Amino acid sequence: MPRNQAPIPAPGVPARILVVDDDPLVIRLIIDTLNVEGYDVDSAENGVAALEKIRHAHFDLTETGLPVLRKPFDLAELQQIVRQALASP
Repeated sequence: MPRNQAPIPAPGVPARILVVDDDPLVIRLIIDTLNVEGYDVDSAENGVAALEKIRHAHFDLTETGLPVLRKPFDLAELQQIVRQALASP
């Protein structure tokens, strides 16, 4: 499995998704929609809170609507940011 790919959830286990957005109404809409589809969903209101949640839990997918996280970047840069966040005490 490539290093940048999360493992596929076991059959019958819902994928865990972290939704990141600064608008609580958007978060609620996305959570409600994904819950209906059977996903296990958590949320964060900003990038700092998202990195803290990633540090303490596994997510199969992270969806962000934060403009600061939409800037163009390469995969290596994103991996470095996540590794640093996970290595922080």
